[in-house]
Amino acid sequence: MEVTNVKKRSLRVLFFAAIVILGGVILSVPGYVDAKTAPYIMSIGVAMLFVGIAIQFRKEDIIDERTKKIDMAALAYSWRFTFIVIALLMLVNEFTTIKLGTEAVLSIIFFFMAASQIALTWNFNRRGDV
Repeated sequence: MEVTNVKKRSLRVLFFAAIVILGGVILSVPGYVDAKTAPYIMSIGVAMLFVGIAIQFRKEDIIDERTKKIDMAALAYSWRFTFIVIALLMLVNEFTTIKLGTEAVLSIIFFFMAASQIALTWNFNRRGDV
C-alpha cells in the first residue's frame, strides 16, 4: 500500500504534535517556565493533533479547480472582512469607554477570521460557484 503525500503530511503533523505536547509536559516541571506557558504549549500541540487527524481523514479526490477557486475566494473575502473588523475594533477602542486588551483583540480577530472563512466556504459551496 502506497503512502500518499497527504498521509505523509498528516503523519509529520502528528509527530510534531506529539513532540510539542511532550515538550509542554516536560516544561511544566517547576523551574523551567512559568505556570502559564506550559499549558499554552500543550494547547498548541493538541491543536496540531486535531489538524493532523483532520488531514488523515480528508478525502483526496475532492480537490479540483472549483474547490480551489472557492477556497481562494473565501480566503480573500475573509481577509477583507477581517480588515473591516480590525477597523471597527480600533474605533471601539478609541471612541467608547470599552478598552480592549491585546489578548481580547487578537482573540476576536483570530476567531472571526477562522469563522468567516469557514462560513464563506460553506456558502460558496452551497451556491455552487463564486
